[in-house]
Amino acid sequence: MRPLRAFLAVAVALGLAPGTVWRSDVRPIDPGAAIVFTPADIAPDARRQGPLLLTGAWALSSMSRGLGGYSALIARSDGSLLAASDAGGLLAIERPGTRAMEARFLAITGSAERDKRDADAEAMAHDPASGRIWAAYEGSNAIEALTPDLAPISRVEPAAMADWRSNSGPESFARLADGRFVAIAEVVRAGETFNRGVVFPDDPTAGAKGEEFRFAAPEGFRPVDMTQVPSGEVMVLLRRIEWAIPPRFVNAIVRLDPAGLEPGTVWRPEEMLSLPRGMPNDNFEGIAATGPADGKAGGESILWLISDDNFSAFQRSLLVRIVYSGPAQTREKAPGSSERPLRSR
Repeated sequence: MRPLRAFLAVAVALGLAPGTVWRSDVRPIDPGAAIVFTPADIAPDARRQGPLLLTGAWALSSMSRGLGGYSALIARSDGSLLAASDAGGLLAIERPGTRAMEARFLAITGSAERDKRDADAEAMAHDPASGRIWAAYEGSNAIEALTPDLAPISRVEPAAMADWRSNSGPESFARLADGRFVAIAEVVRAGETFNRGVVFPDDPTAGAKGEEFRFAAPEGFRPVDMTQVPSGEVMVLLRRIEWAIPPRFVNAIVRLDPAGLEPGTVWRPEEMLSLPRGMPNDNFEGIAATGPADGKAGGESILWLISDDNFSAFQRSLLVRIVYSGPAQTREKAPGSSERPLRSR
């Protein structure tokens, strides 16, 4: 049985990650190809899980080979979403969640000449005031600043991230409202207890130096992206893989207080949130926040999640919309809440 299990594990891994096994160059895209959003059915009694309310899910499809592999997501000031693929492509989603929702392929200026190491954007950050965008690259442990029109400004490989493993680098990355930038490695290094993290007092591409901290992920989970909701909490998207054919993915979200993020310390989640049961199962790797959902200051926020299909026949590219009620809106616990003590390493 052991040889069979080993064979199945390798087969599934290859099926999940053709981009890293079979392709070294950035794939070309058809910028004019149509992208279709197909709504997913959600059982009414499976929408709510504690402070999370699932309000929409869509499967993306296109005849273009450029669709897929989305592992990063940001919300822009105009209400649109921007997703980045680990194959080097970008996807702009206009009017997300509405009947008029549509998407188009984009690309960073000059990205067609890059190899995968310099195009594997696993996370992004955004400044709503200037429109500037930052991309974090897993293969090179680099951070790049971009204009709102996606032209490169500057790119750095921070010294504090220099020894992060090339396939488990800055998987989670965000610019906080106070101007700090945060990056968290996906994998815990052998012999260590927590995920490595780096916090920058300002823009790392403008010379700000990072300082290390540690992130305490719940047991069995890896951090895959992060965002800050308008009410101030930092939300880190987590993932665990249950190996089978096809594989099953388990996602969750942890809520953290940005005031607890300090160099030289362990940043520990305050609460772990299970996703609603009605969520379609897939490899969700990108998260972004907009809101308030009711249009009022202090109201509920909207969380957007996008899945990375790894260009695999086992998986899909999915966009999900979740309304999040922060602590101020959930002083009385909602039915089905998942609040519980966390088991961190």
